[in-house]
Amino acid sequence: MNRSTPASVGALIVLGVFPWLGGFYDGILGIGGFWGVLTVNPTGYHPHLSLWGKNAIFSWAFFTPYSAAVVSATLGATTAWRDTWVTLGCLSFFVLLSVVMAVNLELVPIAGLGAVAISWRSYFASDTDESSPDDSLLEAYEDTSPSIITTTQTSVSESSYKEDYSTLVADLDEAARLAKNGDLQQARDRLTTLEIDILSTEEIPDEEKAEYATDLDGLERRRQRLLSRVTDKLRQHRIPDVVAQSLNISVEYPELEINELLGSGSTADVFSATAPTEHGSPTIAIKRPHVQGTLHTEAATRILTEAERWNKIDDHGHIVGVIDWDQRPLPWIAMEYLDGGDLAPRAGEMQPRQALWTAAKLADAVHHAHRNGVVHLDLKPENILFRSITDRWDIPKIADWGLSRYLIEQTHSVEGLTPQYAAPEQFDSTYGTVDDLTDIYQLGAVLYELFTGRPPFKGDQTAVMHSTLKESPTPPSQSAAVPTQVDRIILRCLAKQKSARPESVVIIRNQLWRLFKNS
Repeated sequence: MNRSTPASVGALIVLGVFPWLGGFYDGILGIGGFWGVLTVNPTGYHPHLSLWGKNAIFSWAFFTPYSAAVVSATLGATTAWRDTWVTLGCLSFFVLLSVVMAVNLELVPIAGLGAVAISWRSYFASDTDESSPDDSLLEAYEDTSPSIITTTQTSVSESSYKEDYSTLVADLDEAARLAKNGDLQQARDRLTTLEIDILSTEEIPDEEKAEYATDLDGLERRRQRLLSRVTDKLRQHRIPDVVAQSLNISVEYPELEINELLGSGSTADVFSATAPTEHGSPTIAIKRPHVQGTLHTEAATRILTEAERWNKIDDHGHIVGVIDWDQRPLPWIAMEYLDGGDLAPRAGEMQPRQALWTAAKLADAVHHAHRNGVVHLDLKPENILFRSITDRWDIPKIADWGLSRYLIEQTHSVEGLTPQYAAPEQFDSTYGTVDDLTDIYQLGAVLYELFTGRPPFKGDQTAVMHSTLKESPTPPSQSAAVPTQVDRIILRCLAKQKSARPESVVIIRNQLWRLFKNS
């Protein structure tokens, strides 16, 4: 404490407390005086008792604020509180009160003025005291909170530590936000880095961080709990890092080693093949028209047109990549080879969260094609292929753009269609033209099977066509454990009238993605 404190404390005791006690005594006499006036001579004049009554009023009206002023002024002058406006206000009130009292109490206010002088001196003496402001602050902390550090250097360390701790808390909150939004891998990376940061903070000497050891321990426990939950989720559903991958090689068809048949359509076959290059012999997929009999010019032109259109949109991570194509010795397309088979055997077998993720990614791929002016028009499980990923979900990719068209082209051809996934307008032109909304219907049919394991309508071609045009499909949730929100999305896609379907596939993608993140 500073050197003016003893005098100030004396002023506090003698000039603040003692006069109030005196006023209290006068007050007792005053009460007796008033009681006597009311009981002994309630109607007469009793000068002596009346004087005591006046003293009581004066004592309690003036001595209480007088003593409060002394206490406030003294505390304001001798502690680190020293709020300038509050203290000066108390001192000013003290002066005014003493002047008023001088008219009534002769010598008592002289002592009050003395207290003013002492307290005033105490207040301003602290500005020129030999102790530095930081020392005064630390002394006050010692008096009021013994657990707080007691050196200026430690105060600086404490401030730095608090900043570090706040940063750690912010990092942990950000990791929690990432986990909540479904960005599990980023959340895990941040939590792993946070462990190193916490350990670095713990290297501060124990005497400097003793007060915050509990905080650090609690922070580390929170980090471990969140990391455990994030790791468990990642083990349950490992989301792959998807990038558009396509081999940047030039393919010479005569040099290819054709391997097994992967699939066969109405006009073409797809084989696996080995392509010898300077850097190895990667496996690719080769699509070529049926070679039995005569190869019609129309079939050759169709496969080359498909390659050119497909090549414009294969820069998306969920569309099969095109590597090369040519028309000699026969039309062919070299494509990215996917080893995971198609969607058909997986339909209805995926965990709900993986199914939602797969559905959202397929919708995003269709949206990418539409943005580039291309519609698929033959979406079905057999055209959804998968790349196998170790310890991750397999990556779905849309293949076979053989029936695809540019949006400005019109067609009502049903050649090559699979009825279970065809839209009403592909059977009957009274439902409208074939366009991007046709893809939305077909995507809805594919998603129906993805979640339930069966197409919207079953039966032979005639029965399926009739149901597609006239009947409503059973809600998916009646065939499988599907959220009602998925019901609404899929059934809206399968609307008979094009105007009742979502106007853009991006709406479907966004709805599915929200469901995935909240699952």
